Amino acid sequence: MATQFHSLPSAWSVLGLSPHRLMLTRRTDMRTPASARHHAEAGLLEQIDRALQTLHIHGRHSVFLVDTACGDGRLLIHAARRARALGFVAIDAKGFDPAPEHIAFATAAAGTVHDPAIGFAFTLLPTGGTLPIDDGEVDLVIGPRDAETERLLGEYGTLVHRS
Repeated sequence: MATQFHSLPSAWSVLGLSPHRLMLTRRTDMRTPASARHHAEAGLLEQIDRALQTLHIHGRHSVFLVDTACGDGRLLIHAARRARALGFVAIDAKGFDPAPEHIAFATAAAGTVHDPAIGFAFTLLPTGGTLPIDDGEVDLVIGPRDAETERLLGEYGTLVHRS
């Protein structure tokens, strides 16, 4: 094993390279569609974290989370896990989406979260877009800014705006 380790620098020198000087560069001013999506999602995750921290600071112990276009459920699952990590003891997380395959995928993904304090429900988006949730009941809504999301938010509720 030691022989292989010592032969590595000579392999680099055969190529005329130094492993210490090899540097890979990437243009950061040109975003590919995939990296742009990753950048946007990172911004949403930061907003979710800040909103949950604010609720926690206000003394909340339970939280109601809604994603109005949940897709694969990744953001809602992150929000629920983050809420639990902050110390929330009861987390109700509901995701809505118009595509049945997204609901199936999100439900399967949420099934990997084994924490009795977190309850997930993924449902098809109702026709007409009105969600079966009372006014002012939700603490954190992930979705577009519209009349429906504004209706859902409670006193310390926060909208994490997704375009």
